[in-house]
Amino acid sequence: MAPQQAQPTASASTITRFRPERRSSQSTAGHGLLLVDEPASLVATIAAALVEPPSGPLAPGAGSGSGSDSGSGSGANPGANPEGGPDTGPDTGTRTGQTDPLGALAADQRAAARRALAAAPPLACRGLQRIDWQLPGEAPASLTVAAGLGPADRRRLLAWFDSGAEVQDGPILVVGAGLAGCSAAAALARRGRRVVLAEAGNHLGGAIAGIPLIAQHPALSGDDNPRSRLSRAALLLAWRQRQEDGPSLVWCGREQRADSAPDRLLAGWPLELAHAVQAEGRDGQAWIHFPRCALAVTADYLARLVASPAIDLRFDHRVAHLDHDGSQWWADGLGPFAVVIIATPDHVALSGLAPPWTAAGHRDPGQVRIGKRPDAGMASPGRIRGGSRRHGDDYRLELGRSIVMAAPAPASSAPASSAPADSDPADSDPAARAAGVAWRLSPPALRLDPIDHLPLIGPVPDQAAILARAGAYQRNDRLPYPLRPGLFLLTGLGGRGLLWSRLGAEMLAARLQGEPPVVEASLEAAIDPARFLRRRLRRS
Repeated sequence: MAPQQAQPTASASTITRFRPERRSSQSTAGHGLLLVDEPASLVATIAAALVEPPSGPLAPGAGSGSGSDSGSGSGANPGANPEGGPDTGPDTGTRTGQTDPLGALAADQRAAARRALAAAPPLACRGLQRIDWQLPGEAPASLTVAAGLGPADRRRLLAWFDSGAEVQDGPILVVGAGLAGCSAAAALARRGRRVVLAEAGNHLGGAIAGIPLIAQHPALSGDDNPRSRLSRAALLLAWRQRQEDGPSLVWCGREQRADSAPDRLLAGWPLELAHAVQAEGRDGQAWIHFPRCALAVTADYLARLVASPAIDLRFDHRVAHLDHDGSQWWADGLGPFAVVIIATPDHVALSGLAPPWTAAGHRDPGQVRIGKRPDAGMASPGRIRGGSRRHGDDYRLELGRSIVMAAPAPASSAPASSAPADSDPADSDPAARAAGVAWRLSPPALRLDPIDHLPLIGPVPDQAAILARAGAYQRNDRLPYPLRPGLFLLTGLGGRGLLWSRLGAEMLAARLQGEPPVVEASLEAAIDPARFLRRRLRRS
């Protein structure tokens, strides 16, 4: 008996799109879109997409929507640019009917897509979630699942699937081999791009090189602001890509003190990502448990990121100048490059953005206490415990012999080599002291924390050209800013480098490869490097 097409039971309507992968004439892959009005309707809609359509696969280019989708860009020619089409103006409605965004794939690709969906179905939460797969000899393919987007975000997303984006070919330079730089190089290498990774020092890690353990630290807010949405998107992405990290990531969860009502903080978060817990012996305060947070062994994690032969790692190479000859970039004896990604706060000035137009924030010294047990017999499987304090987060990481404890630094710290265990008020663990744990302070390492506590991820605006026409941009702040060709920033991650570096790397890699957006347009705007310049001009 042939399987029947399941129909969503939720009242929310859906939109589907399919865009073939056009980089190979033999490719049967593509990028699908499943857009629903409400996150709660995801379960039924995904169930529909997991059922084989009884009519068989549609030919690439035939579209995957119902008859009401014809002429919308997903019909006879999904690659056409629907200039002036219905989805470029106000979002006047959605389309219902056929809800299978995989129908335009060839049979083997559709089967691979359904396996990927069944293995890691999207969670019912607001935003974009992307499921990727790739068959041998084929181009990468994906399904973007979008839920609860506002009208502007919906229009932008549909416009991409109706018109697509160009691939930015050519060699790539990544400046800085910290978390951001290594993540960017890895994301590009996975897509077959060749990357030169230039590091001024002689080791990986930058600000975290001397810290043996690092952890993912989500941000929560009662109004589901961009920090909270960015954290949610990053957790979802890291969990989907966990197989690539192997044992360098330990998925042990995290607990964080709730500084306000948990129900308010958890608005928009599914239970699978975060939920309130009542922990005994913790001053009666509520805590938030993040079951899908990870702890990383720093050296192993960074080494795994740059293990690809497509990454040319250059230690002891400080990039002091970037020059563009009109078509390509050159950097102190390196080049030419089509694309440059600045992934360290020390080199933001190379982008041409000068204060106060950049991230007028502060540099956090990021010093933590590191403990080492005298023997491996006390090893723990890994745990993260943390809580918010008035001046930031404190947390404790344990794995094997290593313990990392971060807290607001004492008023005066002893030198790293001579600080005894009981000299720091942050160390309140009598059992650790009794067991002879040796403590030391990590070397101070400055990290950039922008004033709005959001990273700088995206293309670099041409500040000189913008200021030359400042009056025009002040009169109409909807005018698109000119960009410096092929120049991008991935920095300003503050204390959330492990969480946000991967998301930012995927955003830039997807953009350069002409893939669907990783996050919604409004979230891209919130972390756009041009935001401070735009705000300053608006206030002027």
